[in-house]
Amino acid sequence: MLLRSPPKTRQTMKRSERAQRLKAEPPSELVNQVLKDHRPNHHIDYFLLNIIILLMVMGLVSILSASAHVAQAQMGDASYYFKKQLVGVVLGLIGMFAASRIDIYKLPRWITPLMVVAIVLLLATHIPGIGITSKGSSRWIHLFGLVFQPSEIAKPVLVVYLATILGHPYARKLSLFEKGQILMPVGAILLLILTEPDLGTTIVVAGTVFIIYFAAGLPIWKAGALLGGGGLMFFLLSWSTPYQQARITSWLDPFSDPQGKGFHLIQSLIAIGSGGFIGNGFGQSVQKLFYLPEQHTDFIFAVISEEFGFIGVCVLLLMFILLAQRGTAIAVKSPTPYLKLLAMGICCMTVMQAWVNLAVVSGSIPTTGLTLPFISFGSSSLIVNLTSMGLLLNISRYVPSVLKPAPKPRPDQEFSQEEEQTA
Repeated sequence: MLLRSPPKTRQTMKRSERAQRLKAEPPSELVNQVLKDHRPNHHIDYFLLNIIILLMVMGLVSILSASAHVAQAQMGDASYYFKKQLVGVVLGLIGMFAASRIDIYKLPRWITPLMVVAIVLLLATHIPGIGITSKGSSRWIHLFGLVFQPSEIAKPVLVVYLATILGHPYARKLSLFEKGQILMPVGAILLLILTEPDLGTTIVVAGTVFIIYFAAGLPIWKAGALLGGGGLMFFLLSWSTPYQQARITSWLDPFSDPQGKGFHLIQSLIAIGSGGFIGNGFGQSVQKLFYLPEQHTDFIFAVISEEFGFIGVCVLLLMFILLAQRGTAIAVKSPTPYLKLLAMGICCMTVMQAWVNLAVVSGSIPTTGLTLPFISFGSSSLIVNLTSMGLLLNISRYVPSVLKPAPKPRPDQEFSQEEEQTA
């Protein structure tokens, strides 16, 4: 007597169809698939837009004050860096407007060529004649008459890539090998940024990747394992070269080498402490007079502290806290996993970089070269950050306003709803 297999239920047939469809589609093609179409039916988050504009204005005012003496000595024009930053503001606003109006569900179609371009540009930092080496790091390239930092471009591209992959409905069905195959570009970008070397950007990118994975449903025990492994790797990398060892020792005791490795941090702490409660006034910083290095880029927060004091610092911190709150609220209320992860990644990428910069300038972590978003001088960084904020504003068009809570129904409305449910 032959044994017959039990008839397949409808649920089993659907499951087998999904499995066959997944096996038929190579993992690389998941990137190019367009997710379910949702039409934006809300206005952009104007509160978030106002925060971005305020941060830009604060950055322009700070750059005008912090860079005047250096620009006069180097370029013969006290407003040289201010004018260059104005150009970056104009181009960044154009990028922000364009990013806020595109069809964000068609963005995954371009993610594969964008990832290729990002990796090629990172590789170009090590090519003689194209890459620019400054202070022991090759972080910039000179291409077509432009000087920019490829890692700034790689950060939002990586966020879009991960949101596309992890926000796909078939992402959890992939095998471990297929997940590793898809995530190889992520490791390549992290490795290329680390070898520039740029430990600060590596921390920001790795932290953003971790937050996106956690928001995508990474189990807590795996998240703990990743944090432990990442912390151990960070310690080993920080202690792997004499250059990094000197940075850590100078951070622990900057006065052991006040004219050498500890000079940056000492001058930064002097500037922060000199500001007091209300500051010395706009343009009245003493440390920017060739005492504090990188006063209009990495250490501009120290100049802000000296000129605007504790009150100015609190206002600046409040702007970044509000930016984090708005980005998180948009991510939570987004209608699809793709938009949720994309909004969370953009928000974390910006706020985490701000946190690292503020921690470095205040002496909370060892010194590493990282600018303060929207505030520090740097056209390429400003353009990329504003364009990324344009994507976040674009996502806000798909969610209702996060400022106004849903109105409570009136008693007569509640009674009518109860009648309908009873009927």
